[in-house]
Amino acid sequence: VSQSRYIPMGAVRQTQADKWKNRPEVVRYRNFKNTLQDQAKQMNFICKETINMIFCVPMPTSWSEKKRKENNKMPVKTRPDIDNYVKGFMDALLIEDGFVWKITAEKRYAFQGSIIVYQ
Repeated sequence: VSQSRYIPMGAVRQTQADKWKNRPEVVRYRNFKNTLQDQAKQMNFICKETINMIFCVPMPTSWSEKKRKENNKMPVKTRPDIDNYVKGFMDALLIEDGFVWKITAEKRYAFQGSIIVYQ
């Protein structure tokens, strides 16, 4: 099981102009990918043919402590979509991901953002 401590992020749709234009969401996505790559290197993470992952999405700070406790580990049904989270993860760690034939993914609320991968 590997786990990283930061806010998961879905892939961002980029344009040709994003090569020189620094839109905030693209900069944040590139920083996310760099952080994920660095952590994977530190953990000697090697992606296998099947991947199971949980994207732990931090709850809004505006929620009361009671609401946060009630929603901890509950499914997240808001955007970004689960496939964008998976794409962001795969794009950050793999140049070629054709060998992966099975992915199981969930997105759940948590007190702290992280990605849990178990293979």
